[in-house]
Amino acid sequence: MIRDLTAQVLRHAADRNLPEGISATDVPGLSLSYHRRPGAMEHSVLNPLVCCVVSGRKEALAGDRLIVFEAGQVATITMDMPAVSRAVVASPETPYAGLGLSLDMALIRAILAELPPGELARERAEAGRDYHAAGLFDALGRLLALSGRPGASAVLAPAITREAHFRLLTGPDGARLERLAEPDGQAARIARAVARIRQSFAETLPVAVLATEAGMSATVFHQAFRAATGTTPVQFRKKLRLIEARRLIARGGVPVTQAAFAVGYESPAQFSRDYAREFGASPRADKAAAV
Repeated sequence: MIRDLTAQVLRHAADRNLPEGISATDVPGLSLSYHRRPGAMEHSVLNPLVCCVVSGRKEALAGDRLIVFEAGQVATITMDMPAVSRAVVASPETPYAGLGLSLDMALIRAILAELPPGELARERAEAGRDYHAAGLFDALGRLLALSGRPGASAVLAPAITREAHFRLLTGPDGARLERLAEPDGQAARIARAVARIRQSFAETLPVAVLATEAGMSATVFHQAFRAATGTTPVQFRKKLRLIEARRLIARGGVPVTQAAFAVGYESPAQFSRDYAREFGASPRADKAAAV
């Protein structure tokens, strides 16, 4: 099945002449990651998704955690994460390729609400890891087959997306997603704090305020945040600021000082120091290279 899906994904990439990197498809929530050669380190923000890798290998460092995306494996990202990643096994003959589906927590909660108590535990015990992965690969392949067919996609994609989320709940990451789906659970509160930081990263939002909003003491919040993301709230926000500033400088041609202020820095000199430490080059050097 993996071989057939690999051929399908590579045909899709070739027919549409996709650039290397991550490209959205016209099927809601479905994306395709594609690299024909090992690449340089890329700084980005990983969004909540499930990724089914069909060929090659990619690695991402998020906080202090190494996330491996390898052929035949399923990787699940449950919340926004600043990360450094690169394709490490990729060639024109065997590109790195994977299908990603955005996680829909509202859909997960709806599925959980419909299941009888204990049903997921029984499914996990009976299905096994291989069955879980095969079901996800199959579902995402059927979603990709709907690309370019807007009528069929409108009718069929919601049901297949729902199936993929059910498959995910029955697999190794299911218990973690269940905890995340509990509105008052610690995991969900940390996820809301992460979303809050991402939405307002340019603001100087004290950690104490985030902890209060999460209903935790500052110490407990800090520990729970680091356990979930592999980094501290302050470092998390700084990485978001720097990634956005680099995008503004490299792709938008924004002056360095303007980019620094736009992402929340008060000192352009401190911004330049943090930027060079994070990316290995000064913001002015990156701006000059982008011209």
